[in-house]
Amino acid sequence: MRIHIDGTRFKYKPTNTEIGSIKKRFTKSASIKDVTVKQLAACLTAGQTVQPGVTPFSEKSRRSGKKGTVQEDFLCQTAFMNDIDNAREDEPFETPEHVAAVLASHDLKAAFFYETFGSTADHMRFRFVI
Repeated sequence: MRIHIDGTRFKYKPTNTEIGSIKKRFTKSASIKDVTVKQLAACLTAGQTVQPGVTPFSEKSRRSGKKGTVQEDFLCQTAFMNDIDNAREDEPFETPEHVAAVLASHDLKAAFFYETFGSTADHMRFRFVI
């Protein structure tokens, strides 16, 4: 699959200035990689940030004063990633097992699930990848 992958590894969720730096690195065509599901999982496990929508920063966007990847530069998306933060107390607590069952009911299967940086024993946060 084709995806943006940042070469910097984090052991925590990146913050404001770090996010800006990641977005700047995603304007470089070197961040666009063709990877297998296993390679993508390894990057995420290593703490690398990914962007599933491939948006190579065009010279036209640069000339028009844009600072980062923009909708007009969208090329493709071969992976879908969804975060489950279980942030709302008025909604049922979500589990990977339930998400897998819902996906299966629509003839879909996640390539993999993983816990995100904010996940704790008392408050699971995770992402799934299709």
